[in-house]
Amino acid sequence: MHPNDFEPFRAILQKCAVAFGKKLTDPVVDSYWSALKDEPLGTVERLATQHIRYQKFFPKPVELRPKEEKPVDAKDETERKFRICEDACLRALEDQRVHDPEGWLKRLPKGSGIERLAALHGPQGIRFDIPQRCWRLA
Repeated sequence: MHPNDFEPFRAILQKCAVAFGKKLTDPVVDSYWSALKDEPLGTVERLATQHIRYQKFFPKPVELRPKEEKPVDAKDETERKFRICEDACLRALEDQRVHDPEGWLKRLPKGSGIERLAALHGPQGIRFDIPQRCWRLA
């Protein structure tokens, strides 16, 4: 919404307040404006009208947003991106283990369990199970 839409926005909230018997105050209008100012005025008006028709209580700001636009939790998104990168790295290492066992062995941390498995079974005798994230005998 544009700052010029503030008064029409207030009128939409006033219509909801009348329909649901709620007293509308300036702090309430300001907080709803802060929460919804990134939405188009037409969208807020459409959802407010639907809310008046089908609901029993004064709408929360989230109820005046399109349902398909739920915010993505930044932590979940970061975790998802990390998993994608981690999987790509693991696949690259697994590909190197298959095609360049000597190069792969040089990349292993000294004294690690992986190094001991490779010494015991050879690079071709073990494999990394990416979905389970563990080493297995080939």
